[in-house]
Amino acid sequence: VHELIGMSSFRLVAEEHRTHISETYSRWKREKRTDMSVEFLVQKKNGEKFWVEQTSHYEFDEQGHFSKVANIVKNIQERKLAEDALRRSEDRYRHLFENSPIGIYRTTPDGHILAGNPALVRMLGYSLFEEYANHNLEQYPNASYSRSAFKEQLERDGTITGLEAEWYKKDKTPLFVRENAQVVRDET
Repeated sequence: VHELIGMSSFRLVAEEHRTHISETYSRWKREKRTDMSVEFLVQKKNGEKFWVEQTSHYEFDEQGHFSKVANIVKNIQERKLAEDALRRSEDRYRHLFENSPIGIYRTTPDGHILAGNPALVRMLGYSLFEEYANHNLEQYPNASYSRSAFKEQLERDGTITGLEAEWYKKDKTPLFVRENAQVVRDET
């Protein structure tokens, strides 16, 4: 701690973030901003790096000149690691969803199509997902089974496995499918 007294905190900023931080603080002073926050890597004496969030309060004198700044620095390494893990997980899910050879889709109970992967879009003869998503499955069912019975079974059992059905493509030709479905509820 004694080594830090009187030392410019800028020297703790990891080399790869110094230019960004320098430009950011210069812009804030030019714009006469008083309260702001920025995230960046700092480097310990032993070379180890970790993320911090620095919240700053700038003060300016009556002539508008910078007079002083108060900084609060918070270690956010755990949050950054969690965000990175979440991003990687989302990337893996997105890759699986977009590249699966099996048609995957999500709808609301009232028939709005929320998501459909490229395989489903191709199977049904559409060029774009948005083209398929314009249909409401309650108003324009694309399957030979009763949607209300399908929803009742989902509500009762929470899942449907191996339902063999005839779906209809964009051009109204039949497509024979084996469908699995599972209820996913909002946690709100």
